[in-house]
Formats: sequence, structure tokens, C-alpha cells
Amino acid sequence: MLGDSNLDWGQALPDLADFLKENPGGLILSYFGQDCASAYGINFQDAFSTPAPCPGISSRLAPDEKREWLAVGATKWQGFYESGPPSWGWLRGRRPQAVLAHSMLVYDITNDVEAHEELSRMYGKAGWNVEEDRERKRANLLKSRMPK
Repeated sequence: MLGDSNLDWGQALPDLADFLKENPGGLILSYFGQDCASAYGINFQDAFSTPAPCPGISSRLAPDEKREWLAVGATKWQGFYESGPPSWGWLRGRRPQAVLAHSMLVYDITNDVEAHEELSRMYGKAGWNVEEDRERKRANLLKSRMPK
């Protein structure tokens, strides 16, 4: 997997669109590149993409999504160009559901309380209050469904 290379400038977005057609669900996306995910029919909640996603394209997921994916490009995953939050280090010990075009890691976070708590923390540190609130609500919803 190569970050900050000619493989990771958004080239995995067509593969991500195909993945989502085969595996429908809400998407949280963090990638590095100039290409617009929406050009491939991808609807997503942004997570610190660089440069920012196409204006007006990112949306917020509902807290009760039936299935959720987190897709992180290699450049973001490896932390290139990051001087503060976000930090994707918490993903290091996790196995992705898929690696697309050698540069996009996709994780199933459908029932992953810890992932939603981490995302809430990341959004909070960056001052993204709406997204922070959404991720906190999702984590709490998942906790409420756990057997006691």
C-alpha cells in the first residue's frame, strides 16, 4: 500500500463505487486527492479528506444506518501531511474488509462501538460538532443494543 504516490490521488474511487454497489451501506470517507467521490455516485460523510471534498457533496449519516463502512486512503491512513488531528493510528491493528486499488482500506464499522467513539473523538478535536454528535449517537445506540 503506497501513500503519497501516484496510486493514491483518488484513483480508488471507482473501485469504491463498485464495492458499495455490491455491499450497500452508509460510508464515512477520508481520502487524499483531487477527484470527486460524487462523480462516481458515492454518497458519504466526510472524515478529513484533503483537499476538502467537492463543495456541498458530503452528507451526514443517520445514527441508525443498517450497515456502515469506513474507507481511508493510504495517504490519510499513513498520516502524510497531518500536523494534528485526525490520526488514523487506531486502525493499525484492524483488518480491513477490502483494500481497493492498492490504496483504499475499507473497514466494516457497522457494530463497532470503539470505531464510532474514535470517530467522535476525532471530529470533536477538529471542531466538527455535527459529525461528532452523530458518531456519539451511533456509539450510544450500539451500546444500548448490547446484551447486558
